[in-house]
Amino acid sequence: MNNKTKVVSIIISISIFMMLVSCQKQKAEWKGTIEEVDGVTIVKNPKEPMYGEDVFSLEEELSIGEAIGKKEYMFSEIRDFAVDGEERLYILDGKEVHIKVFDRNGDYLRTIGRKGQGPGELEFPMGIQIFSHNKIIVYERRSLVYFKVNGEFIKEVHLTKTYSPQGYEIDSDGSIIGIFAMKMKMSLMKYDSDQELLFTVTQIEPFGKARDRLVSPILLHFRITKENNILWGKSIDYELNITNPEGILLRKIITDYNPVEITEEDKKLMSERILSKSKFELPKYFQPLQSTGFSFDEEGRIFVKRRDGAESFFFDVFDPEGRFIAKIRLSGMDRWILPQWKKNKLYMVALDEEGYQYIKRYKVTWKY
Repeated sequence: MNNKTKVVSIIISISIFMMLVSCQKQKAEWKGTIEEVDGVTIVKNPKEPMYGEDVFSLEEELSIGEAIGKKEYMFSEIRDFAVDGEERLYILDGKEVHIKVFDRNGDYLRTIGRKGQGPGELEFPMGIQIFSHNKIIVYERRSLVYFKVNGEFIKEVHLTKTYSPQGYEIDSDGSIIGIFAMKMKMSLMKYDSDQELLFTVTQIEPFGKARDRLVSPILLHFRITKENNILWGKSIDYELNITNPEGILLRKIITDYNPVEITEEDKKLMSERILSKSKFELPKYFQPLQSTGFSFDEEGRIFVKRRDGAESFFFDVFDPEGRFIAKIRLSGMDRWILPQWKKNKLYMVALDEEGYQYIKRYKVTWKY
């Protein structure tokens, strides 16, 4: 091959490469809209995300848990977990009623708490949160139990001035944000650290005025962002709302979608779980946010858990602006416990074939 031929070959290769890059950019072009309406940013997304599933990949780094082995590494029922800034794992065992702590290499460090009603003891722990980097909060049904990360008990705060909490979180200022039940209504509310009501974000009647939604009630879902904003949505609409710490709506993310039909197999599985002996009729479609849980990574991506079957689910992923960028599945994940994203790592509760729970950590790579 002479020099002229080599030059022509290089030019052709570069041209093909540029065409491929151009095509990739065209495929990744977002086709939604962003506009301001009365001071609120409205983001409207198309049905399809910007990227395919191959934009996201995982590489397993760590697994904690033994079905048969050392007691320190065995779990009866993982109910929740948290990860601190040093990548230590705090795993809440609901049946054993304590928290097991592991270092970033998966080595057991200590156990925090035990069953009981005394100082530093737990009765019905529902969740766990890292607070102010050096404290742990355990959510009981109507109280907050505070520990230092070394396991030392700090205090217990009883929720005596709020309505009955169905789920709640504490923001970095110590305010209590949650879904509270009151007279057949569910309200997303914010209380200060002294349990004084600051404002109500939204309110719904889960079963409707005619109480005709027994099988598929309307649900509220929410999470607190690192800026103390409130991300929330109603199960009947694919609309995500972001409200600031003062209760002002900042952004609304609306996504078009194809309704997922409830199959006969789905109906059979769902009917087996319903304890009521009354006659009921399942709806034709799953609600768009029926199985929702929200989570975030440190780059500001929003992960919305959605259902496409009685036993199957996936995550829609949005960038910090609210643009729909990907749809991903996390194989083997326990569907009841949300994953956590930290320092380009994914942490999740995984299940083996016998249903035994493990904690898994993966390295995350985004290819865009």
